Amino acid sequence: MNEVVFFVTCVISVFYLILILLLTVGINKLKVFKGFNVNQQKSFSIIVPFRNEFDCLGALLESFKNLQYSSEKFEIILVNDASKDASVLLVENFILHHPTMQIRLLHNDLKAISPKKEAIDKALKIAQYDWIITTDADCIVPNLWLKTIDEFIDSTTCDMVVSPVIFTTNKSWLQEFQQIDFLSLMGATQGGFGIGFPFLCNGANLCYSKAVFNEVGGFEGNTTIASGDDIFLMEKFLKRNPSSVKYLKSIDAIVQTEPQKTIKEFINQRIRWASKTTAYENNSGKLVGIIVLSMNLWLFLSFLFLFLKWISLAEILLFWILKIGIDYSLILAISQFYQTRISVKKYLIFSFIYPFYTVIVGFLSLKKGYVWKGRRFLR
Repeated sequence: MNEVVFFVTCVISVFYLILILLLTVGINKLKVFKGFNVNQQKSFSIIVPFRNEFDCLGALLESFKNLQYSSEKFEIILVNDASKDASVLLVENFILHHPTMQIRLLHNDLKAISPKKEAIDKALKIAQYDWIITTDADCIVPNLWLKTIDEFIDSTTCDMVVSPVIFTTNKSWLQEFQQIDFLSLMGATQGGFGIGFPFLCNGANLCYSKAVFNEVGGFEGNTTIASGDDIFLMEKFLKRNPSSVKYLKSIDAIVQTEPQKTIKEFINQRIRWASKTTAYENNSGKLVGIIVLSMNLWLFLSFLFLFLKWISLAEILLFWILKIGIDYSLILAISQFYQTRISVKKYLIFSFIYPFYTVIVGFLSLKKGYVWKGRRFLR
């Protein structure tokens, strides 16, 4: 093996091995929260931006209706982001037939580069309760969602609650790939909190104090970036008080969301997620991103090194086996929490695709914009 290639391979491998082991330890270290069946204490304003979500909104609204929480203690604010389908009619019809539920429908003004942040901000200005929860239109919330969050806030005295999200899947290859990819992100999220260095969260299941949101300036400073309504806000909360941001590890708090239906939509979604990483202020997040990208880039280049005879086939296989094995420890740990069975066969196949997918998405996120919900966003 070429000495330089050997040295860099060793350095990247060691850093990656340490990172994934730490995150896996963090997942196992983070305790599962068990509620204590107290009376409902807090009131919540649930904010849902939506755009062309007719196929999904009905299921979300039904899950809101089935919440085991007093209807007097939560409101739902739905913000229409220039939908061109029948989403608005669906919402209006639901409101009409459920007069006891506190539901309001707003319409986005479309003045910002980031429509989702604008939608959330618009809803926040009229929210009547002190605790804000955001979720997405293609989600389904569990029956004990608000009750579990309420009890968790009481037991931790936090200002922000980061909670779990999982993809539903029809077991197709594309959806299985997305699920494993998403599980790795959820594992990194839990693991980061478990070792005391949180760097990821998901706006599909995020709760925070409205007062602290206003205190830290809300989305100010991030409105030129289309995505990132979740992570940039968490960074502000962490900067204000690191101990006030907690992770709710509970089966009763898991929000289900849908994977993308086509490869094109999937790639655009991942480009959208990746496009915000260069703006992270959290050093932990930046370091994790650099280590993960370096590992995948090195695997991506390993076949070039083989062609140049800088590395042997046996050494490449050893490098790949190391990555696949250590990743599986994290996927296994997080899948046990989600009670999700992972196909070992598909995992092995996806593991050889993953480095190429990661590098390509990372490159595209730096070079071009993306299309999302029928709109083109520039980087």
